[in-house]
Amino acid sequence: MLPDLQDLNPQYFVEKFELPRVPVVITGLTDSWAVNEQWTPKQLMAKFKDHKFKVGSDDDGYAVRLRLEHFLRYCCYPHHAGSDDSPLYIFDGTFADRSGSTAMTDHYKVPDLFQDDLFKLVGERRRPPYR
Repeated sequence: MLPDLQDLNPQYFVEKFELPRVPVVITGLTDSWAVNEQWTPKQLMAKFKDHKFKVGSDDDGYAVRLRLEHFLRYCCYPHHAGSDDSPLYIFDGTFADRSGSTAMTDHYKVPDLFQDDLFKLVGERRRPPYR
């Protein structure tokens, strides 16, 4: 039986899972985020429809960006997103740094369990994508 970890605190997590390297599935960390209600397609369109987000890379490694309006339209048509062998998705590690989408960072926070960010020690240039 899995324990209920809804009130999991960082110290308990480190002692019971991190230090002994015990796998754990954590659920509910984002349940209280305002984005669960605020980031509907309609609301995102109202705020970010013209902003371009990275949806992939071309054959030369350059970022492929789509306006959010076009990406959401793609997602709504099952003959596109539902059947593509390589569907588009947004994974834009620079969204918080680019004009037009920085407001998105106000809508979420790093959960308390993950405040220790060891990747920051390698510097932004060498750090793997994380947002």
